[in-house]
Amino acid sequence: MTDSDNNNTKNNLKTDVEATTSHSSAQSENSDKLEESKKRILIIDDDKMSSKFLAMRFEKKGYEVVCLNDETQYEEFIVQDFDLVLLDWLMPKISGLDVLKGIREKKKSLELPVIMVTANDEDKNIIEALNFGANDILVKPVNLEIAFARVKTQIELKDLSTAFQKQKEIGALNAMIVTYNHEINNPLTIALGYLNMPLDRFDEEKKEKCIKSLNRISEIVKKIENLDNLELVSYPGDSSMVKIS
Repeated sequence: MTDSDNNNTKNNLKTDVEATTSHSSAQSENSDKLEESKKRILIIDDDKMSSKFLAMRFEKKGYEVVCLNDETQYEEFIVQDFDLVLLDWLMPKISGLDVLKGIREKKKSLELPVIMVTANDEDKNIIEALNFGANDILVKPVNLEIAFARVKTQIELKDLSTAFQKQKEIGALNAMIVTYNHEINNPLTIALGYLNMPLDRFDEEKKEKCIKSLNRISEIVKKIENLDNLELVSYPGDSSMVKIS
């Protein structure tokens, strides 16, 4: 084998090692991302075998699942960071419907989706559960493919709601910044202009104008602090600002 052949072999080996390392690194990074985005499900069911079976099937789909077999402890769990609750209807200590009512006192349907699981498929019971805040119903025996699809849908709706709320908060924050810039910068510039004047030029008239500008700033800040609802109005440059009456 010539020196040229040896060099080619070394280069090929180096390329293979780099490709393998890069592939391994990409796999590790993707695995970390999957772990970070893993959705959490809380199963509330007094039947340990049934809840364990469901948990195993959902875990195979990539979910993190916690089983609660004592329904009386639900309040301790729903304050944790779960994406969805699978709630059995018929339980010995507290009915699933009462647990649902308790959950809805603390979290809205888009904050924590709840899917009721019941053997009773009568229309009146389903309507009752929906009226009390259930997001969906699964009828026993549970069809797993339907369960997977409905859980996925409810979690996606929750995520969309969360993203929309964040966008609203960002929009409101931007509008508040524009408001401060518009409403406060003008009187502040006037006040600073007078305050930076030489004392021999700072007469009573300018003093009054300076005080008026500072009072205007104080008035605007108080109004913003006391706003219950933010009403936005258009502002030049495709922006919005908070309406201050």
